[in-house]
Amino acid sequence: MNASLRKTSFAIAAIAALATAITANAESYYWNGGNSGTWNATNTNWTNATGTATAWVDGKDAVFDASAAKSLPVKGPVHADNILVSRGTQQVLFGDVGTLSWQGWAQHQPGGSFSFSCPLADNGNGLHVDVRGNTLLRRENTHTGGTFIKNSNSGDTGMRAFAINGSNNPGYQNNPTGNDLALGLVPDTVQTNLTIKGGNVALFVDSSFTNTIHKNRTILVENGNTFFVSPNGELRIKGSIMGQNKPGTEYPTETRLYFHHNWSGKTILYGTNQIGRIHVTGRGEIAAGKTTYISANQNTGDNAGLLVQGNGSSYSDTRGYLLVSGGTLANF
Repeated sequence: MNASLRKTSFAIAAIAALATAITANAESYYWNGGNSGTWNATNTNWTNATGTATAWVDGKDAVFDASAAKSLPVKGPVHADNILVSRGTQQVLFGDVGTLSWQGWAQHQPGGSFSFSCPLADNGNGLHVDVRGNTLLRRENTHTGGTFIKNSNSGDTGMRAFAINGSNNPGYQNNPTGNDLALGLVPDTVQTNLTIKGGNVALFVDSSFTNTIHKNRTILVENGNTFFVSPNGELRIKGSIMGQNKPGTEYPTETRLYFHHNWSGKTILYGTNQIGRIHVTGRGEIAAGKTTYISANQNTGDNAGLLVQGNGSSYSDTRGYLLVSGGTLANF
């Protein structure tokens, strides 16, 4: 086999229910700014572990509950260790022009959502988002360490969206230009890849958008996980999709690219892709490059090397097709 295919306790103490794979050593600061507060370095919109109102201190864990505003201005730069929204139904839009960064993970309780209209940065470690509720990155960002996404809610049977743009929301900047700069700087000089770390979370594009993943931005599907694509609009992936080996295995046969069904969206591949399996219940197209799936399993279940499930007679008007309009689809 081609050598290139070879092996190439987060716990906020006061909120035990949020325990995940994140490691946190920072003190938790709890938002007390309600619906009108601003996240900056001076306002005393936080309560520390002793119950004392305090201004924000960089490097603390930022914890929000249902009292937090749905539109919360960020007047940064501000930097957290982790960001947690502890109320599952809450939706928080971090907006304005101040730069926001965090060292660990941004995590929402199941059922809620994040929306980031403020610019996001990092210190080289990347942007880590636990998509237990839908997450939208609405503008171009400047982080340089890559983007890492997962859904750590193992009981989640639904599909959560990780979107790199957002529908028009007055007062906040969006990213309507069709690029992928929400995922960080253009990867010409910086390796700003997207890493899939598992769980039910899909790369999403709104119905009014066409977004393109840069040709130099690699999507890494880690440790036998599944990369779901489920756009309402059109998602063009010009970079490579690369499956990585599950520990103890020689080849990435357990990684999977899943064209997940949606009402009208389509995902188009242009790059060089190597993945264990391909599963199609949505609209997919290979327009250029070479897409290789490794598994030789020919059954009709989830372990099939290539499984296309359609519900109509024409690829042009139904979900569940994989069109090879150019390039190559191959089984290694």
